[in-house]
Amino acid sequence: PQFEAIHQTYLTEIERVLAAAVAQGELRGIEPVMLARTLYTASIGETVLWASTPETEPHIARLGSIFDAIVTPYRLSDSGA
Repeated sequence: PQFEAIHQTYLTEIERVLAAAVAQGELRGIEPVMLARTLYTASIGETVLWASTPETEPHIARLGSIFDAIVTPYRLSDSGA
């Protein structure tokens, strides 16, 4: 139950940020719940990969690269993408 609560906290926050981005016209054509789950799952996978080679690149940079790769197709052209 404790891990479930932690996972839900992360998912809820990612969903909130994605919904805000849609409301502000930064993203289009997304389902915030599904994209939040995708981003969260990717972050877990990237964290596991980073743990085996932490000296190659900072964790936050690797997460940023993964998140950008996933979100970029949904960015509106005038939002700086």
